[in-house]
Amino acid sequence: MSAETGFAVERDDLSPVGWTRITIEGPPPPGYRYPYPTGYMVFFHSRYDGDGPATAPEPGSERTAAAWFGHAEVRAHCANPDWLSLLTTPSSP
Repeated sequence: MSAETGFAVERDDLSPVGWTRITIEGPPPPGYRYPYPTGYMVFFHSRYDGDGPATAPEPGSERTAAAWFGHAEVRAHCANPDWLSLLTTPSSP
């Protein structure tokens, strides 16, 4: 079960669609649990026909909010334009 989405997804149902390198140029934040100073975030695609389950960040996680967005909302809220190409994966509607 994914803590971020609430979905139970089989590994064979995931397709990698992109990645980004993350480099921290100062000291890591307290409790930072990822490779330092450089790590990678990998993005996967899986198709789900239906509404996503209710989702919320786990207490104490690095996320402050969680929500489901349609393509237009993602474009309006996406902080990193490099990630927008993830919306156009081959099996996207």
